[in-house]
Amino acid sequence: TLFRSQAEQLLHNNNREEAQAILEKVLEAEPSSEQARVLLAELLVFTHPDRATELVQEVLADSKLYARAEAVRVFVRLGNILSAPETLPEDPARQQYLDAIRALEDRNFDVALDNFINVIRENRYYDNDGSRKACIAIFAYLGEEHESTRRYRRSFDSALY
Repeated sequence: TLFRSQAEQLLHNNNREEAQAILEKVLEAEPSSEQARVLLAELLVFTHPDRATELVQEVLADSKLYARAEAVRVFVRLGNILSAPETLPEDPARQQYLDAIRALEDRNFDVALDNFINVIRENRYYDNDGSRKACIAIFAYLGEEHESTRRYRRSFDSALY
């Protein structure tokens, strides 16, 4: 657990390589550590999506880390759309949805949230409610206290209702 909090601190300070090294060691020692698996998946989701998916595969709905694991799965799914954008249905919201996914891939969360929320306003159920799921995933990934979560939560809620 000392390692995990150390890894979280390193991540917070954007020291990704050192955090990854620590988390890999934690997982060697405790392969079943859900917390280490989710943290490492969050760290790798944009660079090694297959590994990230594998790490959260067994984090199920009864886990307290489920929302964060689900965020990883949503991000990977959205990233896969970018390699085959033609699979998305034709719709006026399509371009903005793709722009949102690109912003997410660049970790530009404000632009991603802004675009996803606009897609919700335009066509709530586009890509099987993809924008709503994306916003929830971003909020889970960033955490409730993050500036972007706080800034966009209200407009997300009002777009839905």
